[in-house]
Amino acid sequence: MSKVTFPTSGMIRRLSEEIPAELFGGKAATLSKLIRSGVPVPEGIAIHYAGVGWAVEAEAVSAIRTIVRCTTPLVVRSSAVGEDGAQASHAGQYKSVLNLYEDREVLPAIYSVQRSGRSKRVLNYRESQGLLGVARLGCIIQRMIIPSLAAVIFTRHPITGDNEVI
Repeated sequence: MSKVTFPTSGMIRRLSEEIPAELFGGKAATLSKLIRSGVPVPEGIAIHYAGVGWAVEAEAVSAIRTIVRCTTPLVVRSSAVGEDGAQASHAGQYKSVLNLYEDREVLPAIYSVQRSGRSKRVLNYRESQGLLGVARLGCIIQRMIIPSLAAVIFTRHPITGDNEVI
């Protein structure tokens, strides 16, 4: 990513910076830790959950355009505060928007991802898990990779929670 001055309000952070989960969501914080520990993770930015709405349009456009000026597509992903924990896992609940090639596609994708946090399906799931209200949902914008192989790894048995069988 080329050098860019990011807004000083703290609503946007590079994934290579330290990112607090309580403001940007668990996924953004985890990606940040991975990058800072040397794991190859596609570059990108995280948008604070409060910045995804009205503030992001005013502050994020130049940062987003910097990332967009690449030959690979972008992906806009969710990063909710408390989305995966001991009480509940929101895997597959929130929307991701893939294959964004033009800068004009990015802001609508951000709003679409944020709206997914208010869908009836998500609200019903949250209620069934004892989580009331709408999730504090931030966004991640990354360069998209086209993998030749992908997998999901469970560190606990998905039904019993047993950590002896992976």
